[in-house]
Amino acid sequence: MKTLLCLTLFAQMQPWMPVQQQPKVNSNDPHARRQWREDAVAHVGQDARPMVETHELAARALLACSYSTANDLVAAFNRGDLSKLPSLDYLLAAIVRSNDGEAVAVFAIGHLKELEDIDHFNAFMGNPVEYALGLKDLAAGAAEVRAARLRRQAWATPLGDGRMVLFWGVVLAGIGFLIRRRLRRSDEESMVV
Repeated sequence: MKTLLCLTLFAQMQPWMPVQQQPKVNSNDPHARRQWREDAVAHVGQDARPMVETHELAARALLACSYSTANDLVAAFNRGDLSKLPSLDYLLAAIVRSNDGEAVAVFAIGHLKELEDIDHFNAFMGNPVEYALGLKDLAAGAAEVRAARLRRQAWATPLGDGRMVLFWGVVLAGIGFLIRRRLRRSDEESMVV
């Protein structure tokens, strides 16, 4: 009987397994969310309580990591380093949803200063496992994201530098002058007749 009870408990939740390999649980179920939080605190320690209580995905992210990586993540949160990121929730979601949450978390902890920059962060969020496994350089990815952002801004504000305003102002003034001249001629012709 004890063996059956142990097997049943073991089959329900394995906090050391990546989230993708754990049994499917409805993430909207309040009991499951509370259990994840308690499991994360049991996995890491009471220092994790503020993190898991304030961020919805924090518990699942901590459970996707090893003990030492989860401790490093909690320590960075308690120091305030993670609050400097453009979005802590996006980082936690990347850890939870990736096939290798451990590698993503280790990379993020090791590159916190770089990830404070929005372009570095957006590049990393584009494919976190690729950066975590060293398949792509973060600085190169950030340069690509920055170039794309600047291109979008240039298209969004075509009148940004003032030369376009001057150009179209001259064109419209010329068209207005031609229309006025034609109207004057037609008025002069009608008076002559």
